[in-house]
Amino acid sequence: MKKIRKYLVAVFIFSVVFSQDNKLTKKYINHGMSIRIGNESILQIFSGFDNSTSFVNPSFSYSIRLNNYIYEPGINHIREWGNNQTRTATIFGLGIFKSKNLNNNLMSRYFGLQFKTVMLTDEGPVQVISPTYGLEYSINANFSISGEASINYLFDDADNKQIDTSSKIVFRFYL
Repeated sequence: MKKIRKYLVAVFIFSVVFSQDNKLTKKYINHGMSIRIGNESILQIFSGFDNSTSFVNPSFSYSIRLNNYIYEPGINHIREWGNNQTRTATIFGLGIFKSKNLNNNLMSRYFGLQFKTVMLTDEGPVQVISPTYGLEYSINANFSISGEASINYLFDDADNKQIDTSSKIVFRFYL
């Protein structure tokens, strides 16, 4: 029942984001794609994946910047093979961040939460809640580079719990 509530909350957030009035000018709403590259050790903790694979497998998300909020639904797929064994993991996530301009639209900070579900081939799903803080530097109106740090609270259906940290570099491309 808890899983159903989480997915209903995610659907509600998506519907609120995408049902916004189309009369908003481009000045107030930006959308595009973001690529995250960093040390995601979630897979190593729960399933023994090689930690280096997360660096070469970036996560992709669709970025929506609406006024001072950033919404990022995303996906990441990792495949690892060796010793006659193949394992895959798919990560579905949603990030919701509050942004504050620091320097004439060149630099801003953001903080918020990321919700992730990690689907593993040989184990049950792992839920992750990550409070996140980041700094974003806008190169121009269509491109920015960010650095972010997260504290990851991991738990699964077998009541295994773990706390982890991660850091990432984020490239955002706005239309």
